[in-house]
Amino acid sequence: DQLDNAAWSKTQSSISANAGVAPDGTSTADAIVEDSTASSSHLITQASTKSAVAQDWCGTIALKLSGARSQARLVVGDNTANFASAYYDLSGGVILSGPTLAGTATNARAFISALGNGWYQCTLIATIPASITTGNLLAVYIAVACSSVYSGNGASNILAWRGAYAASSVPIRLTQTTSAATAGT
Repeated sequence: DQLDNAAWSKTQSSISANAGVAPDGTSTADAIVEDSTASSSHLITQASTKSAVAQDWCGTIALKLSGARSQARLVVGDNTANFASAYYDLSGGVILSGPTLAGTATNARAFISALGNGWYQCTLIATIPASITTGNLLAVYIAVACSSVYSGNGASNILAWRGAYAASSVPIRLTQTTSAATAGT
């Protein structure tokens, strides 16, 4: 639930905790804030290990546009060679591009659903190959013009809430976690 937690790695970005009102009406939405690095990706990731079998994994997160940035990209898999990817429009609530596949990831499915008050649950599912056991992750990028590589300004952001990544062939619920993952789909 807390994207500023060490379980989420930040790359060319930071988290501003409790920066907005979440879909449940609490002030617990975090902002993913891009840094000012030129021509870079601005993202957060959460890694998970999996067994050495081909398996469906679902990444999902609630996102909302906040100022100048209105697009996001989700990636599930290893984010380097074997993964699925999709771009989401947070102003219109549509999938802009994808899902696309790289390497030996297969069977990608992308979903977006309105949660109210400008929030969207963005979900990406793919079959992650047996060769990926560590480094299996959900990556959430800020995007511009369907590109996750751009020059940041140090202030633009998107709001995010309750990111989850789990072995599942269907979309999973956005549930609150504490020190241990919440079971269920």
